[in-house]
Amino acid sequence: MIKGDIRRAFTYLESGSVLIVTTNDGTSDNVMTISWQMVMDFSPHKGPFLVKVSISDLNIRTGPGTDYSRVQFCPPGIYTIVEVKRGKGSAAGWGRLKSGVGWISLDFVKRV
Repeated sequence: MIKGDIRRAFTYLESGSVLIVTTNDGTSDNVMTISWQMVMDFSPHKGPFLVKVSISDLNIRTGPGTDYSRVQFCPPGIYTIVEVKRGKGSAAGWGRLKSGVGWISLDFVKRV
């Protein structure tokens, strides 16, 4: 357990999906677990839509999930998504690129 001032609790945040926070009221320890997930609005759509990729290390995969092989990195730019599926490793889903090269995680793009 990291002992410290509760006002500094947020300095212990690290990337990940679960955080364990402990406090002590002078007589006993209290343990809390906090979990979070980034959610983006990619509601069902009819037809293709555009997304903007701003990062340089977004993987293009052979299928909709991290359990599929990586094809290459997707360079920053505007891309057309023609299909969305759920899959391992992406809360917002996976988008199939119009070019046919593969799928990208919609967690790391912005719909335009």
